[in-house]
Amino acid sequence: MNLFFIPAILAVVFSFVVAIVWLEARRKERQAFYYSEMIKKIGETSDTAAGNFLRENERIKRSRIREGMTIAGLIGSLAALGLMIFLYAIVPAPVYLVGLIPMLSCLGLLIYARFMSPRD
Repeated sequence: MNLFFIPAILAVVFSFVVAIVWLEARRKERQAFYYSEMIKKIGETSDTAAGNFLRENERIKRSRIREGMTIAGLIGSLAALGLMIFLYAIVPAPVYLVGLIPMLSCLGLLIYARFMSPRD
């Protein structure tokens, strides 16, 4: 009796994942359609307005990416610091230095996002 529940649960989970993926694809398609229609309408009124809108939209997109990279670098660095503290507490050997690997890579991401990424 219990062996019947495993395939049933897997089927429900799989169909749920398929429905979510399909709905997300539809949402992105609608969003792209409405965006292109809005650009057409702005372009009909004035060419400079459409160009300004597209430039501002790209500037906002780059800013969001830069902010996301900053947050990812900060969270990853703090998680690596927590790993180092945890390893230092449970292992007497200097194994905690392994935490420097993710910390330095996340700090590199943070430094790039804050100081080296292209600005507007």
